[in-house]
Amino acid sequence: MENIIDKNNQENSILDPFSLEMFENIAYVMAKYTDPSIPDTPEEWLDGFNTSSIYQVLPQIIVQ
Repeated sequence: MENIIDKNNQENSILDPFSLEMFENIAYVMAKYTDPSIPDTPEEWLDGFNTSSIYQVLPQIIVQ
């Protein structure tokens, strides 16, 4: 995943919208399984990262 995301330049990333949404949903399911106290929707969960771009959140998600 790190190889297809250019966190410094979204234009250089090769992640299409469908793949991005699928990755968000998979990451959310894994996080929710690990910690049931996280918000009930992927959107609310992503909002908790306090950033406006998934390209800024992905490095944090990948590390976890």
